[in-house]
Amino acid sequence: MSLDLNRPILLIDDDSFMLNVMAASLKAVGFRQIETRGSGAAALEALDRPQPPMILLCDLQMPEMDGPELLRRLADRGYPGGVILISGEDRRILRLSERLGRAHGLEILGALEKPVDGAQVLALIRAFKPAQPKRSAPQAPEITDIELRVALREGQILPFYQPKIEAQTGALVGVEALARWRHPSRGVLSPFFFLPMVESLGLMGALVERMLNASLAQLRGWREAGLDLKLAVNVDADTLGRLDLPRRIEGLLRAHGVEGRALTLEITESGAIQDIKATLETLTRLSLKGITLSIDDFGTGYASLEQLSRLPFSELKIDRMFVHDVAANESARAILETSLELAQRLGMTTVAEGAENLTDWRLVQSLGCHQIQGFFAAQPMEGAALSPWASVWAQRVRAEGLSQA
Repeated sequence: MSLDLNRPILLIDDDSFMLNVMAASLKAVGFRQIETRGSGAAALEALDRPQPPMILLCDLQMPEMDGPELLRRLADRGYPGGVILISGEDRRILRLSERLGRAHGLEILGALEKPVDGAQVLALIRAFKPAQPKRSAPQAPEITDIELRVALREGQILPFYQPKIEAQTGALVGVEALARWRHPSRGVLSPFFFLPMVESLGLMGALVERMLNASLAQLRGWREAGLDLKLAVNVDADTLGRLDLPRRIEGLLRAHGVEGRALTLEITESGAIQDIKATLETLTRLSLKGITLSIDDFGTGYASLEQLSRLPFSELKIDRMFVHDVAANESARAILETSLELAQRLGMTTVAEGAENLTDWRLVQSLGCHQIQGFFAAQPMEGAALSPWASVWAQRVRAEGLSQA
């Protein structure tokens, strides 16, 4: 939002003294067109006049029409101007109101605690960056169950690999295998397009085995080329209940000449475990083979702490919603810090996924997380691309000072 001191400002507060103080403070920093209103209803009437879009400074706590209701009314009329929320209430209420305004599609410039001065308003307007238009969700192509079965049988569904980086040194230490469908006519499809059908057809076990077989073969190839990495593969809750799973995984490890300690199974934390006895037996046998068990998407399911207490996990993977842009989100940061502290006390390795920029990276590093995964380092790639990427990444770590070692 460009800074125009001639742009109209509308102050909304039921406290006339506070209105006068704010108006004087805004004039002192150069704003020239300032109006005041003592209620939300009066503010809506002022907006009915033909005029350039105003910047509204809106108090949350007002009689009759409070701030949240005014936000809804503004959204209903498609208000195009900027909004700054002000309040003497708890800071958490301000943050909640910001989220509400943005959920309505309003241009929320920020929130300020009372007393408000003109310099703060000036700083918010200068710092504001309009949200990028949201892309519409991609339309899933029409896929038949026959196509899907053929894809699994013929190896069209294959692993792409996202690097896992040691946080303190910046060293490449592992990869996560992520399913992609190289469709003969539609290009590379993400799991968004086919995973629901895989689940509905009861083919998750076949997909897991396909991913394990292909990625273990790739891991052997990397090792022969001098890349000593650990491999992580996702396993769903239903597959964990199969008592033959340890034997089948052991057979794949033996076939590819890979030891169990090189493999991590990431179990989605929100997955419903139907047969706890079978799952406990499977996980115990996998642990005896040296395989690492990781609880994936930690913090997004209802049973997080229960899962940790009753299942033999040795790695905790924190969901991206508590990592990306966490520096600007106090609640997410508190959850991130608490999760890392919990894992440390339990003697678990920690992985933060979703680090998409340098700020995310530095914060996770500073909190003592063991490994980082996310677009800041790399997007998922085909196996053949990993070695060239690793060379470029090592140069980048040195050039950008990404190591803390």
